[in-house]
Amino acid sequence: MLSIASLMWKEGRKRFREGQVMKTLVHFGAPKSILVNGKPHLGTDRLVPLLRNFRQYLQQLGVNIMFGSRMDNLLVENGQVVGVKVSQSSDKSLFDSEKLTSDAVVLAVGHSARDVYQMLLSHNVELVPKDFAVGLRVEHPQELINSIQYSKLASEVRGGRGKVPVADYKVAKHIRGEDVDSPPSLGTNHACYSFCMCPGGQVVLTSTDPSELCINGMSFSRRSSKWANAALVVTVSGIEFNSLNCSGPMAGVYFQRDLEKKAAIMGGGNFVVPVQTVTDFLDNKLSGTSVPPSSYRLGVKAANLHNLFPIHITEALKHSIIAFDQEVEFFLSFLVIC
Repeated sequence: MLSIASLMWKEGRKRFREGQVMKTLVHFGAPKSILVNGKPHLGTDRLVPLLRNFRQYLQQLGVNIMFGSRMDNLLVENGQVVGVKVSQSSDKSLFDSEKLTSDAVVLAVGHSARDVYQMLLSHNVELVPKDFAVGLRVEHPQELINSIQYSKLASEVRGGRGKVPVADYKVAKHIRGEDVDSPPSLGTNHACYSFCMCPGGQVVLTSTDPSELCINGMSFSRRSSKWANAALVVTVSGIEFNSLNCSGPMAGVYFQRDLEKKAAIMGGGNFVVPVQTVTDFLDNKLSGTSVPPSSYRLGVKAANLHNLFPIHITEALKHSIIAFDQEVEFFLSFLVIC
């Protein structure tokens, strides 16, 4: 059992690490305000010069950054990793890979680096599937969030330059198995919560393959967009993966891929995103082909998002949205997008 003292020590160590990260960001060009703000925010526009400064510093230390290159495979000798094979990312063949030897290899891959995971399996590397969360993004007019959160002070926001910061929100709900319509085999508890809330932001594409569709949210430093969006996600585990006949160490990856392919089909291609009003989503219907405007720039298409997820995930989202609306009074008023 962890004592209070050990918990406090762990929290203190975490805050120290976070403080070091913030100081490093300021050293390379981030505003000093992130050192004292309760919710520090850089903004996507400020990340570009910051990353450039990072890169120049690393190059001065002798680091070689290989843009446009793809890591194709590990070099393994006598059971030890001794380097990697790389090629130009535009080259679809693997015959002209360059061998780079090294004393150590660090794999820092994203959650969608499926080719890397497959490659690791080919080397008999043990992969352990982890639980994660899937869901939708919900988008509202930022003025609505400001008005509800600040009441008479909402006029002081002034597009991110006023005396009051752009309003945000955070919601969470624990869903019990008996609260939603799910088969007994899936009657586990779930957490549904908002994530990556972007006040004064926009919905952006994260996919690179037109046959798959995944989106995210971002805000510029001023958070001056007229839109607010947040992910609304439900935790999923091996039980959900098995329900779609996804098994093995890559089960979660296959589960994710199948959802993204289905979303792309529902959008009709070309990275168009399927959307639905919150009230229609709760009623499992489409009131028409027209939908409210959205910050997403590549186009939206009216669709019934009930057809996207397994029923118990949809039911968990519906149950949570109703609870969130009772708490913050605006969730039923606008748009959910996949």
